[in-house]
Amino acid sequence: MVWYSAIPSGNWRKPINLNLHCTLHGELRVPFAQHVSLPDTPSSNASFPQFTLLPLELQLKVIYYCDQSTLFQLIHTSSFIRAEASKLFFSNPEVFYWINAKWLLEGAYPGYTVHDLNFMMRVEHLVIEFSWMKEDTWMDPAERTAWNYIDKVLTTGMLGNIRKFWSMVQLRFPRLKRVTISDDYDRSGLYWKVGEMGPTDIKVFVALRQGGDKYPYRRLERRLWQRMVTSQADTHTDTKLQWEKRPPWCEPLITMPYRRLHGLVGKFQDFYIRQDHWYGQDQSIRIFKIAAVEKYHFDGRHCSFRCSVQDCNTVFQQPEEYTTHAIDTRHDEMHPLPESFKHLFAKNDKRHEQLKEDLSKRRKHILEQCGSEGSSQRQAAMKEIMHQLENNALLSAQGKSASEHKWWDIIDSFLYPRDG
Repeated sequence: MVWYSAIPSGNWRKPINLNLHCTLHGELRVPFAQHVSLPDTPSSNASFPQFTLLPLELQLKVIYYCDQSTLFQLIHTSSFIRAEASKLFFSNPEVFYWINAKWLLEGAYPGYTVHDLNFMMRVEHLVIEFSWMKEDTWMDPAERTAWNYIDKVLTTGMLGNIRKFWSMVQLRFPRLKRVTISDDYDRSGLYWKVGEMGPTDIKVFVALRQGGDKYPYRRLERRLWQRMVTSQADTHTDTKLQWEKRPPWCEPLITMPYRRLHGLVGKFQDFYIRQDHWYGQDQSIRIFKIAAVEKYHFDGRHCSFRCSVQDCNTVFQQPEEYTTHAIDTRHDEMHPLPESFKHLFAKNDKRHEQLKEDLSKRRKHILEQCGSEGSSQRQAAMKEIMHQLENNALLSAQGKSASEHKWWDIIDSFLYPRDG
């Protein structure tokens, strides 16, 4: 279920891009392919061969003004251009990539992510998304039975697991300059304790969603704090560091690119990536419909309007009021789209349905390739999957057998679905 409670303020002002994804709380995510796609402008066959003849200083000035999509194209050119474009591409302070904390907590095994590890090595600005971090997030099994939930002091075992977490962050993201630990859940005290143990040479932030200062409280706002490290601070003790409130980021987070997928396991991974894309886009449709209504009434003009639900007399006189009302009541689901936006969403509905049909065909193709349950074809497929999980370096899980591998369970559930 999607709550849409954290649709960011000002979302209605931005272009409607139905290729973006949406989180459970209504925050948008940009697929990497969208992030680096060139603007939809008329193409040109013109070339500029004299560019490489310019003095290096001028070449650098030209590159400096390129946008992210152009810089990404330049990364694949000459060695000099590649190096400079790469620096600018990854150092952009307005671009944040995100990663699920679960992967890092599980050991950050190469085989447990479908994202490009080489790309991660160059990321400088990262948001690590937790899902309801609690004290037992950091506990060993033995500690969970003895933990006193009234006691807010982290135990030795917890501290060790937090240090291990930060070591995994540095292992997979060695060039980090700024990292934000983020959650849907407001546990600022616990987050600050975890943030205090982060590396002192990296700027550490905490981002939590909290209820707004005014009614209704169902709409959440992103709040951001920065860890301020003093020369006396020792981040490996219980030293209390200062946390200062900062303005939250305004742009959606970027999903990192996927690595190349190989073999039969790669086909399963590709299917789940495409399925996640479909769900992400499906969840974002409502956000953009809400934005379309706000745009129609307040973008370039100021036209108040009423809620279209019978017996609801709410009048929207300012931007954001309709979005907040929609989050609180879901009345937007019965509000008609403005005429000027109907074609855009109808076209997207057709595209979305085609993507769903494509997923169904891919599922059927994989099942046909793996054969029916109990067949020699199924046995051969499972043998191939087992060999790939145990021998492919990109699927490594630090010595785990195939039957212990995360993807073995996922593939097993795909091929042998359980009722309920």
